[in-house]
Amino acid sequence: MITQHLKPGLGHIKISKLQPAHLQEYYVQKLYNGKLDGSGLSATSVKHHHRLIFKALKDAVKWQLLSRNVAGAVSPPKTKKVEMHTWDHEQVITFLEVAKGSSYYPIYLTTIYTGMRRGEVLGLRWQDIDFDNLVISVRQSLQEVKKVGLTFKEPKSGKSRSITITPNLAKELKKLYKPQLEYKLLLGQDYHDFDLVFAQKNGKPIQPTEMARNYRKFVEISGLPYIRFHDLRHTHATLMLQQGIHPKVVSERLGHSTIGITMDTYTHVLPNMQKEAAQQFEQLIK
Repeated sequence: MITQHLKPGLGHIKISKLQPAHLQEYYVQKLYNGKLDGSGLSATSVKHHHRLIFKALKDAVKWQLLSRNVAGAVSPPKTKKVEMHTWDHEQVITFLEVAKGSSYYPIYLTTIYTGMRRGEVLGLRWQDIDFDNLVISVRQSLQEVKKVGLTFKEPKSGKSRSITITPNLAKELKKLYKPQLEYKLLLGQDYHDFDLVFAQKNGKPIQPTEMARNYRKFVEISGLPYIRFHDLRHTHATLMLQQGIHPKVVSERLGHSTIGITMDTYTHVLPNMQKEAAQQFEQLIK
């Protein structure tokens, strides 16, 4: 963010000369053509720029390099919250039954059973799965970068996390190992060994766009209302909360930095939980 955006856009201005108008002009420019390909950045991305600038200037004030934080006089662009859609448990069962005909079925199953992000699932390695203790360690994520291609990075939270899995999911994942080993032996030096659980026949990472097309196809076949692939993660969290799983546990599985993020994200589930909790309390007191 600093190297590609802030330094080229604002680095020529002395910190003592920086004005709110400079920041406002910078935000507008980034919204218009801030990407490397000439298109504009999203309001969310520009908001991240604002937060970084604000924090840097706040430290400058604390260190007495500045008398005021000019970023406090500028409002970042407002972001539109993407509406969340999820499936209930019956719809999940329907989709998984239909998706068994897809080569990407184990990916869909893993996402629904763990709540992992798409990049985290596609970046999952065999070394990250403890089959004895039924635990997945999320240590890397697959990311598609323009003009670079597919690359691996740390999870979004910046640190690894552990997710307990079911014996059923572990069994499905184990099924992938033998045919993968056969391709590895068949291709020899032409096999690209990234130790990936979900990989192409030559070992290379699965193309997210290809998987997305396949996912949409099987949602259509199932006859279910369409939800984004990312909403499978939301579905996992919503179903767990509806079953009375403590939000702290759900937060840890999702990799949220705080339980507050989980509670804010899934407020739509809370009213029903409140009602059930009140009824259970009454049954306890009777």
